[in-house]
Amino acid sequence: MGLLSNMHFRVWSVLACFALSPALWASSHDGTVQDSVVVDGRPLTYIADIRIDSIASSTFPVRKDWWFGAGWVAPLDLLLVNADAFSVAQLAENRPEFVVEHHRTDAQTGRRWGAKLMYHQPWKFMADDVLEGTKGWVVDETAGSLSFLRQVALIPDSLAYERDTLAAPIGAGHGLRLGILWEGHDWHGVRPRVDVNVGLFRPNVWSLLSPPDPATWQMIDAQDTMREMGWMHARLSIDAGGVVDLRPPGNGARSASQIRMQVRWTPGVGSGFWISFAASPTRR
Repeated sequence: MGLLSNMHFRVWSVLACFALSPALWASSHDGTVQDSVVVDGRPLTYIADIRIDSIASSTFPVRKDWWFGAGWVAPLDLLLVNADAFSVAQLAENRPEFVVEHHRTDAQTGRRWGAKLMYHQPWKFMADDVLEGTKGWVVDETAGSLSFLRQVALIPDSLAYERDTLAAPIGAGHGLRLGILWEGHDWHGVRPRVDVNVGLFRPNVWSLLSPPDPATWQMIDAQDTMREMGWMHARLSIDAGGVVDLRPPGNGARSASQIRMQVRWTPGVGSGFWISFAASPTRR
């Protein structure tokens, strides 16, 4: 009797295993990972289901910051003193330029693009103050900052005309440039930068003639020695060079201050070396 009961128990155990096998197989192949822990003597089962979409591309935020800076331009093209004519725009501006910029920075690559507004003080030529006896214009590089441009004139005298060189009627004007900018990838600590600028307003630009042969001076009027240039003259400029971020060594993030060194080319005028410092109070 005991043997028969033991056989019945084994048969029912085998049947129970076959009945539960599909459910166990389904629960172990439903795409989830199951595990259990014991908390305060009670078993808890948790399911971890992680799905990674390798096709979807990651997006990185774009930072927006304001920048303020100041710089100086040194002319690279030496003005020919004995040239037949030269433009007032070729005279070096011996005053700093100030700039306000709005940047957009790619958080992944560090590249930037944006717009800027620049204030500068170009030379203003006051044609109404030219002497009537002016016969031409010369540049005296040894003179002071406001007297290097001089007018060669014949001054009436009691006996005869007397030749003299007097300071030209020029002074500091006001100008605004509007531009766009771009900064590229880092290359050994330097990022390439290109700016394209257009002058919104500035004093009218004049072309001045050097004194001709003194034998012809009696036939020359002051108006013959100067000519007003067109509105677009010296308005367009292109700056190309590099930017160095001022940051601790080994820190790959873009800093909130930088030094810029660029060559500025102005069609019809010449080129100059532009060096400036800029900082951002909004970038951290």
